[in-house]
Amino acid sequence: MTFAEGQWGFDYFEWTIDFIWVFALWFAVTKAVLIAVKKYRKQDLRKKHKYIIWTIVAFLAFFHWSMTTYDPHPTEGPIDSFFWKSRVQNKAMADSLSAVEYLNEVAKQETQQFQNQTNTAIIDSVLNLVEKLKIVKDQIKLIDSLSKGQRHISLVPTLDDTTKNIYLVKVGEDNGMNLVTYFNFLVDANSMTIINADGKLEGQ
Repeated sequence: MTFAEGQWGFDYFEWTIDFIWVFALWFAVTKAVLIAVKKYRKQDLRKKHKYIIWTIVAFLAFFHWSMTTYDPHPTEGPIDSFFWKSRVQNKAMADSLSAVEYLNEVAKQETQQFQNQTNTAIIDSVLNLVEKLKIVKDQIKLIDSLSKGQRHISLVPTLDDTTKNIYLVKVGEDNGMNLVTYFNFLVDANSMTIINADGKLEGQ
């Protein structure tokens, strides 16, 4: 049994219990009225009349149950809200909280997606900036010439300083075993400027 089938089964069970409870209330009220009528008239009703009365009661109970179960505005009418107002209001509050949680989750996902798109655009701009450097172009041509187009230069960006938004772009060649780094460029993503145009870090 799937989760959906199990949920439907549970719903059917709840609906059955609700109908029994509603019918029991109508039964108790009707029984009390019939007893009062019997005492007043000093005689019992005919079976035919009882069948008609209980058929009407069953119909009214079913109508009452269907209204409290399926009515889109279950607390606005006097019949609907007589027994179920507190329960329906609690359910409405729970549904509202669930809707708020869902909207918050959607907002978080959209924010994250926007941030990812923004980060991707920034990284693309940083890489384009480094790729246009003459020393990088010359290195790309040199490796391509020496390897006869078999090996290529790679640009690997990492966020070196999250506070200042500075990226470290490694320019290197994958020789099959590791990345041989030729240049290490520091790029200020705020101003889109290269801090070390020679591609050398301090101490290199």
